[in-house]
Amino acid sequence: MRGVSGGAGEFGHVVLDPDGPPCRCGNRGCIEVYASFRGPLEEAERHFGRSLRITDVAEMAIAGDPFCIELVQRAGSIGGHGLGIIGSVLNPPLVVVSGRLAMTGDILIAPLAESFERHTLIKRADVPEATRTIIRASQFTDNGACIGAVGLVLRHHGQLN
Repeated sequence: MRGVSGGAGEFGHVVLDPDGPPCRCGNRGCIEVYASFRGPLEEAERHFGRSLRITDVAEMAIAGDPFCIELVQRAGSIGGHGLGIIGSVLNPPLVVVSGRLAMTGDILIAPLAESFERHTLIKRADVPEATRTIIRASQFTDNGACIGAVGLVLRHHGQLN
């Protein structure tokens, strides 16, 4: 979906709290403000006393660092809340989570799916398995936006339904 002015699908800018922290889009309290990893990354940098990248935190979480695991799980829980809202609106068959944190697999996806379930309208227990939303980590953690753009071009030119 592109929308009439190209802004469809910008779910990160759905406002959760109009009195919340400022967002880069100009609004306040957007999902992105809470679900982005900027704050947790700064927290990790303070904890470890050095500059870090998201991939550093993800790799440490995969290696079993409890501090990094907790940061990734918290991000998953917050992201799942936002996805639950989106799930209530769109009821999608599939949600593919991309980005650097997706490389942590179930460390991120398990709390995200649990939070999605808690915050979305349609609960898993209420519908047959074939009609449940599936949440998966993307295998393309570095270029998910490019893959989406290619899909949009193919759909526009009739190559995808």
